[in-house]
Amino acid sequence: MKKLQVGDKVLAYLKSRGYVGYGIVTSEAVMVKNFEWTSGKKLLAEPLKQPNIANNL
Repeated sequence: MKKLQVGDKVLAYLKSRGYVGYGIVTSEAVMVKNFEWTSGKKLLAEPLKQPNIANNL
């Protein structure tokens, strides 16, 4: 992720489904503990499917 630059295009590919997502990088990479949605809400405040993501802070 650190190699991505603002403006880079990102594609998500699943072997069984093909391309399933597309996006454009809008800011530099940040640690998960610092990630905020454009609304200002923190990612770790959301109900995550992988709640242990915060264990490696």
